[in-house]
Amino acid sequence: MTAVQRDQNERNICDPHLLIWAKAFLKDRKAQGLSSGTIEFYEKKLALFTNFCEANSINNILLITPEFIRNYMQFLEEKGCFCQMKNRPL
Repeated sequence: MTAVQRDQNERNICDPHLLIWAKAFLKDRKAQGLSSGTIEFYEKKLALFTNFCEANSINNILLITPEFIRNYMQFLEEKGCFCQMKNRPL
């Protein structure tokens, strides 16, 4: 890793912008060698979450509260998405 890459990584860690963290998560999972199906699953779930965040004017991970997560889970349930996820182990 070059000094420039290391500096960029450190800036990303300190940046609370939601999309930077979502992209970093996906990049890490790809680096771990997860299957393309798993990566696609994560991409879809993260897109749904980030769209919900943007619709609620949340673009900073520091603004995501337990109440916000409960609201998101309620949104998923109302949309019919939550039943597929709630029985899965964390």
